[in-house]
Amino acid sequence: CGHVLAAERIKAAFSLDYMILLPAGNPTHKIAARVTPGAARVDMTRLAAEGKEGFFVWDCEVKRSGYTYTGDTLRELREILEKSYPKERAELYYVVGTDAVGGLHKWKDAEELYKLCTFIAAKRPGEDDNVYNERVAAARASGAKVECYRENDLIEVSSTEIREAASQSKALKGLVPEKVEKYIVKNRLYRYDEAVSIELIKADLSERLTEDKYTHSLGVAKEAARL
Repeated sequence: CGHVLAAERIKAAFSLDYMILLPAGNPTHKIAARVTPGAARVDMTRLAAEGKEGFFVWDCEVKRSGYTYTGDTLRELREILEKSYPKERAELYYVVGTDAVGGLHKWKDAEELYKLCTFIAAKRPGEDDNVYNERVAAARASGAKVECYRENDLIEVSSTEIREAASQSKALKGLVPEKVEKYIVKNRLYRYDEAVSIELIKADLSERLTEDKYTHSLGVAKEAARL
């Protein structure tokens, strides 16, 4: 709910025509972490964006093989826009939390990235003003174009809080949209004490493995069950 509200407010504040939501693919910084299958994250993002004017969900990063880099996404988007609207050059804005802004100079192909978009640094609820300003200043010093969004009426909800509540079968009202909550319950997401649906297990495997290894893994599972 916090992300949806922030996206709506930022879209209005900067007079953006569209807000493209990007479920993350295979982020390099989460190599050893348990990541919810991309298919599920795309489904939940679409449910969260349902009925929001000018909102679109783009699953390019989930479908991309290998690790996900923002530069690849922005280059792909720029190419699509230039083919669709050859006489216009769209301005691209990339919305991030300020915890990410301070480390932009470490991102892959940072200098090229700075030419592709302007960043919007969304100040998180409760974040210290000095820390926010320091991170924005650091990004600008490295060459990034950064706009600031400092409104204090956003919802303070962490993804960790949501997953922990779901793992204990607690109600998620106010944390996620109602349709997303129903999806989480139906598919037993974040319930690490029991298996998720077989469809999501297969979706997870198909994202992580090559086609040959995926087919092999299904064969091994079938033979294991037989034995």
